[in-house]
Amino acid sequence: MRNTPALDVIGNEPVLRTLMGLLGRKPVPFALGYFLLSCGGIVVLGLITGHLLDNSYSPAMYKDYAEMFELGLLAPLGAAILVNLCNRIDHLIPDLQESGALLEASKRVEGLVNRAQRLYRNTIVLFLAFALAGGWTWYAALQEPNSWDGVNGGITAYYYRFWAATIYYIIIVAVYKWGVTMWMIGKLADMRLRLQPMHPDRCGGMSALGVLPMEANYLVGIIVMFLAVEAFATLHTSGGNLGFFVVFGVFVIASFLMPFVALAKVSRNLRAQKREILLQLHHRYQKPFETYVSRLSEHADNSRLVAAMQALDEQRQIISKIPVIPVDLKSWVKYATTIVIPAVLMAIQLVIGLARVSGIVDKVRTLLGM
Repeated sequence: MRNTPALDVIGNEPVLRTLMGLLGRKPVPFALGYFLLSCGGIVVLGLITGHLLDNSYSPAMYKDYAEMFELGLLAPLGAAILVNLCNRIDHLIPDLQESGALLEASKRVEGLVNRAQRLYRNTIVLFLAFALAGGWTWYAALQEPNSWDGVNGGITAYYYRFWAATIYYIIIVAVYKWGVTMWMIGKLADMRLRLQPMHPDRCGGMSALGVLPMEANYLVGIIVMFLAVEAFATLHTSGGNLGFFVVFGVFVIASFLMPFVALAKVSRNLRAQKREILLQLHHRYQKPFETYVSRLSEHADNSRLVAAMQALDEQRQIISKIPVIPVDLKSWVKYATTIVIPAVLMAIQLVIGLARVSGIVDKVRTLLGM
């Protein structure tokens, strides 16, 4: 069976395609280049315009730790994870075919790839992402118009807001494309998959499928941390913070559960095949077993029957060890960390948001001289 061509998860999306054209598709160089263009460019402009060290802003640009943490650490880290994820998605189906896990006819697989490609290229989603990202960026700039990153902050503020809008846009597009990928994995689960008990990846040859959702949750964790910091810096009411907590709480739960839905379908497919093999062994075992039981009182030589049953039992033990969940222990440990960290950060965000309204945050800042 010839391999299906790789996917193109970026498709007609202009921002990521342009950035990948400039910076390449290797995660570390991409993250470094992204950092230099975004955070590095903002700092350079801040030095040129004098905004970086201007203490008349509150907070001063060099003391705006939330914004620098977002652009200097979270955004480049998220960019590296996103590039790596895109590379994995692009080669998902060819990797499954090369490992021998996917047995479906090429035409059906190619039909699924074409449908996924059309969904990846949905221009309506791109326009909505542009509108939402631009709208939120403008809203955030209007909250503190005279700050260094407000509407009156000049070229430094506009350059910063350009990259902020880019991040929001990429987040929306990435979440959508991840949903399409989960749909595609669910469809793959309905196709013919091969049980491979001795495959070296210890996932039945499906490590490419099982690792993908786990690694994607690192991106989800970065997104949640970014939005938590952004909400802390932008939302100033208990209602706003509570709304953030509810909306993104739903987002986090859905993002973490979505991979389980897709992988559960894959697991059911493999489990059904495994059960069928075990049933066949059961039927083969039952006849010599019944013969053996019926001859116990005859003191006959049952060594052949015992040997046959032992051979079948050894086969049963081998089949019982076939993995039906395409995820190894290391991936489960990684997955757990992506749940705990964002959950803790969101809880902290809610507590700080409520404390800010009650004046506790202001009192702490006063005590610390901030």
